[in-house]
Amino acid sequence: MILVAAGLFLSFSKYGQVVLGDPKEKPRFSLFEYASILIAMGVGSTIMRTGMLEWTSVANDPPVGVEAGSPEALLWGNAYSMFLWGFQVFAIFVMIAPAMGYILHVRKRPLMRISEASRVLFGDKFTDGLGGKLLDIIFLISILAGAAVTLGLGAPIITHNLSSLFGIEVTFGLTLIVTIIWVFMFSISAYLGVEKGIKRLSTFNMYLAGLFAIFIVLAGPGVFILDYFTESVSFLLSNYLDISLNTAAVTPSETTHIQSNTVFWFAYSATWAMLHSVFAAKISKGRTIKEMILTYFLAPTLISWIATGVLGGLGVHRYLSGELAVLDLVKEGESMAAIPEILSTLPLGGLRLSSL
Repeated sequence: MILVAAGLFLSFSKYGQVVLGDPKEKPRFSLFEYASILIAMGVGSTIMRTGMLEWTSVANDPPVGVEAGSPEALLWGNAYSMFLWGFQVFAIFVMIAPAMGYILHVRKRPLMRISEASRVLFGDKFTDGLGGKLLDIIFLISILAGAAVTLGLGAPIITHNLSSLFGIEVTFGLTLIVTIIWVFMFSISAYLGVEKGIKRLSTFNMYLAGLFAIFIVLAGPGVFILDYFTESVSFLLSNYLDISLNTAAVTPSETTHIQSNTVFWFAYSATWAMLHSVFAAKISKGRTIKEMILTYFLAPTLISWIATGVLGGLGVHRYLSGELAVLDLVKEGESMAAIPEILSTLPLGGLRLSSL
């Protein structure tokens, strides 16, 4: 929350009007392309897991005083899923971006190193010496740590969906193949550059995700999803401070999923912070610091909340209707397998390529 407040203060202060580059120069990307890149960079594949299944963990282990599996526990679950993709996470991602953008586009320093952005704070001796090297090493370690966790969270989602689609067994070999292909595709996109690779992939991903969401709403329980979405947003806003600041101080022996997972989530987000900031600075040429910060606050948050409302609403509806015992699946340790099970309840969801 401190970072959110700092970001808003910086945006609406005199520094928010600083243009990253020549003030007469047009932004490098349109607003849609710019927002799409930030969304693709900030959200990623984990939205499928958090959006579709995070509510189950909270429903099975709700805050103290709430009955597991109750309607209130379900609201806590989806509201918490939205909280994970709220302003505070993207404030972590963008916290260094204004400094990096200023160094790169205004001061015209060609070096995209974290140590370079700290030169004004620590001086030339520190930046060009051992201190600067240590900062850059920490930056590289954080990238590796973030990438490892992302692959660890995302690869099983793809693996289980492929397993369900093709009727094959989930094995270590299949997971390894998925990971290698994933890294290869990312590498190709990065090699082609922002214009030819990342921008096109990001905008295509936005269109594809939009069509998928529309399909779920129209083919699935559309009215329930819309109603549940508004209730989840209302519940989140009503309990935002409670989720943010609750540390279970008076019930230390009854720490719930929300307390433990929030610590992990913020730590995981912090591993990506420096890389996200460097990349956001790179693509923000021609935009003001205010545009950079507010776009990163609002665009990924809005899309994430919509995705959580649609994916989580589908799973909760299937649970309430008795069509699928989602909470039992998760209790039995089949959390990743629950994703294709939920999707299979949609029209054509039972299609298996292996039977064609």
